[in-house]
Amino acid sequence: MLDKEWQLRVSRSVLSKKRGEFVRPHYEKYSLANLASTIANHFHKSHGRAPPINDEPVKEVLEGSETVVFFLLDGFGNQLVNALSKDQALERVLSPNHYAAITTVFPSTTTTALASANTGLLPEQHGIIGHTMYLRKLGVVASLISFSPVADVLRGTLLSGGLNPRELMRGETIYEELAEEGIASAVLTKHPYGHSGLTQMIHGGAEIVTYNVASDMLVLLRKLLQAKKHRMIFAYWDAIDIAAHAYGAGEDEVLAEVRSFFYILQTELFKKLDRKLAKRTSFFMTGDHGHVTVKSENRVIANSYPGLLANLQIPPAGDSRASFIKTTSRGDEKIQKFFKQFRNKLELIPTDEAIEERFFGAGKMNNEIREALGDYLVLSKKNNAFLYSYRKRGDFDMIGYHGGMSQDEMLIPMIFGRFSN
Repeated sequence: MLDKEWQLRVSRSVLSKKRGEFVRPHYEKYSLANLASTIANHFHKSHGRAPPINDEPVKEVLEGSETVVFFLLDGFGNQLVNALSKDQALERVLSPNHYAAITTVFPSTTTTALASANTGLLPEQHGIIGHTMYLRKLGVVASLISFSPVADVLRGTLLSGGLNPRELMRGETIYEELAEEGIASAVLTKHPYGHSGLTQMIHGGAEIVTYNVASDMLVLLRKLLQAKKHRMIFAYWDAIDIAAHAYGAGEDEVLAEVRSFFYILQTELFKKLDRKLAKRTSFFMTGDHGHVTVKSENRVIANSYPGLLANLQIPPAGDSRASFIKTTSRGDEKIQKFFKQFRNKLELIPTDEAIEERFFGAGKMNNEIREALGDYLVLSKKNNAFLYSYRKRGDFDMIGYHGGMSQDEMLIPMIFGRFSN
C-alpha cells in the first residue's frame, strides 16, 4: 500500500523548509500539530487549530472510521525508520499501511511536541516553548517535566505551591473539545506520569489509563478498544527516548527497543484485535523528535564562562540544542562577541528573526510567550550542544540530545492505516 509517489511529494514539501543545515517546521500542512489537528477534525472541526492534512491517503483511512488511536513514541525520529526499513518487525506494520516523513514542531522537545500533539495548536498558540521555561509571573526557570524550578531535585514543587498546570498552556486540549460534543477520549501513559503536572496540563478532558511497560500498555489498549467506550485514544510510549539519551542516536540498544515495541504491537494488538472492530478502527503513529549524538568535546558549557553569565538577566532556558537567552541592558554587544568564537558550533539568532521566520508558528506571538523567549535563540549546529547546569554539580552524562533543528531531530514518521490491514 506504500505510495512512493505520494511519499516523495511529501518529502519534497517538507525539505523545502530547509534553512541551511536546519529544517524548519512545516506548519502549513505536514507537522505534528497538523497531524493532531487532522485527527481531531475527524470528530469535530475547529478553525483555531493548525491546518489539517487533507491528502487522499489520510482521508481514505479516516473515512468511516469510528475510533482513532494516536500513538506517540517518544524519540521515534524518522532516522530510525530508515535504519530499520528492512527489519521484519517494522516492515509488517509499514508495508500494508501508509508512511511518509513529516516534521515535528520547534523546539523539537517533548514538552512542546506533546502540547501540540494533544491540542492541534502551534507552539506560539499553546505557549509551551521548551523543556525549561522562564515563568516571569513566578520568577523562576521551571522544568515542565518535573513541574519544579530547574534547580530543585524534587518533583511537583510548583504543584504543591498551588500552581494550576492548565494556567501555563493556552487553548483547549483535543479531549476537552471532544467532551463538549459528547465524545469520550482516553490517554494511555506510563504510571509515574499518571498524575503529573504535565499530564494535568496536556491531557485535560481525557480518561487517564496508566501502564508499566510496553506489553501491558498494548494489552490495555486492546481492552479499551474492545470496550467501545472511547472514540479517540492517545497512547504514549517513552522507552525509545530513554535509550537514545543513554546510548546515542541510532545505536544498537535504541534499534533493539524499536524492534521490541513493534513485535509486541503485532502480537498483542494487531493479531488479537477483533476483526470487525479492527476494520472500523484507524491508527496514526509518529514520534515527537529524533536525536543527535553529542560527544563531550562538542559541548559548550555555559557555566565555564563567567563573562557570558554576567551579561545575562537570567541563566539560559529552553533546551541544550535550542536555548533562549535574555541579555542585560548593556550586554547585547558582548553576547554577540562571545558567540562568534563558537560560530562553527552554534548559531546566535535574534528572537524576533526566529519569530518572523515562523519557527514557532505563523509569527503571531503573545507578549508573555515572547518574554519567555528572551532576546536570542542559540541554535546548535551539527553534533554540538550548548549546556547550562542549574545545580552546583552539573549532570551532562547524556549522549543523545534533541531540541534543535537538524534533519535528524526534526523529521518524524507518520505511519497510518486501519488495524485490519
